Amino acid sequence: MQVTIPKKKPKNPKSDTFSATKFEDLPGIKVQEPINPVIIGRFARPVGVRGELKARAENENSALIMDKKTVIVKLKNGFRQFNVLKTTQTGSSYRIWLEDFNSRNLAGLLTGCEMVIAASEVPALPESEYYIDDLINCQILNEDGDELGFLREVWQQDHHDVWVIESFQGEILIPAVKDFIINVDLVSHRITIRDIEGLWDEN
Repeated sequence: MQVTIPKKKPKNPKSDTFSATKFEDLPGIKVQEPINPVIIGRFARPVGVRGELKARAENENSALIMDKKTVIVKLKNGFRQFNVLKTTQTGSSYRIWLEDFNSRNLAGLLTGCEMVIAASEVPALPESEYYIDDLINCQILNEDGDELGFLREVWQQDHHDVWVIESFQGEILIPAVKDFIINVDLVSHRITIRDIEGLWDEN
């Protein structure tokens, strides 16, 4: 079971045409917080000197980022919407051009900031696929219904994801594949896994 939890030529000025040193000076428009915001990606760092940004997705649905004409970004002082001029993808990374971002200094203000959408915009996934945000903090049970701990984080790997479980005996890593996962109940926030010999010590 794989867990998943996204044309206009960009401006290319010879010199900076806009300068900002604080969030209040950013281009775009201030907007209200989306209803039940979901993180779809995070800006990593500027690329080059002309305002391009590098970003990484928070799940495997690249359309959540690639298809967007505008993007809402969570800043330290609220939420702001920017127009997207162009987005390209290389592996799990993205290069994004935002309107009126014409310098590395300006783009650097978004380093570490999250791109978000309202929960209602998140597309439904095929059966047995889940968004990581929905899995985090779910209670982990064994086949007898005994509580083992909770899901702390998900490591996304090439072949399959790895679940990091915070158990009563410390950190436990299990592959997110059908051989180990019996049931995922997002309504009750419970995940049932198979008993794995040697993984949990008997009390």
